[in-house]
Amino acid sequence: MAAIAKYLFPSVEWLPWRFKKVPVGFWGVAANQRRYLDWLGERLGFKDREDWYQVDSAAFLNNYGGGLLSEFGNSPASAVISGYSDFSFKPWLFGRLARHYFDSVVHRREYIEWLVSKVGVGSEKELTYDHFSMNGGFALLSKFDHSPAKIIASLNIGDEREQGGVSVVDVIRSGSSPKGFFVRIIFSICLVLRNHH
Repeated sequence: MAAIAKYLFPSVEWLPWRFKKVPVGFWGVAANQRRYLDWLGERLGFKDREDWYQVDSAAFLNNYGGGLLSEFGNSPASAVISGYSDFSFKPWLFGRLARHYFDSVVHRREYIEWLVSKVGVGSEKELTYDHFSMNGGFALLSKFDHSPAKIIASLNIGDEREQGGVSVVDVIRSGSSPKGFFVRIIFSICLVLRNHH
């Protein structure tokens, strides 16, 4: 429908998301995501990228963005991070974090490094419960029994057992790996690289 409207009235700026359906694959195109987010940000009165930390699902759903939200597992943070990949968003500063975000030791380390710098302590061992809870770390606290000490201990790669109960060191020593082990590692690396570009 949008293509027909554009053909018949080429001088009008048509917003495909305002039609009942967008073309198949529309939301998978980065330029379309960005165009929608630019439009939505203007509509919401956002002035800079940090304003996006306050966006929620309702903002998308009430402004024709349900398809984009669905494309990213109903995560506003994931949609924004993908659409504005040129900006280094901190996922933990969004109102709702992807469910298993802190399952990755890489993500935990990234957060801890940021937190140490933000609150101005000398090392991660000086971080307190309040540092976490007041700076987007409540999901991380919940994952580790609300214990900053357990969070810090989880950063030790030698003790890491998040890859199906087996560490990278175990796999190298044994010469065999559990099913899906390397897929999970590669996926984690891809997520980190995507968030840094």
